[in-house]
Amino acid sequence: MKGVTVMGDFTVGHYNLDKVSDFQPLKDDLQLTAVGITFVRMEPGEGYPYFHKHQEQEEVYICVKGTGTVLVNDEEI
Repeated sequence: MKGVTVMGDFTVGHYNLDKVSDFQPLKDDLQLTAVGITFVRMEPGEGYPYFHKHQEQEEVYICVKGTGTVLVNDEEI
């Protein structure tokens, strides 16, 4: 399902998007310390299961197919 390789100071991950689970955090796999990345698969009209916030963490959102709305600081983006 995945291949993670540590190359010096870099960690490279390869994931088959057809085979990842509906919710798969990548922080530990990729040895991340301040960035949160998770694969989340949702059906149309479905939402993320909970609201949350972080004091010191950046998050990356990538929509592979379709469209979506993200609520950031009470603003819909």
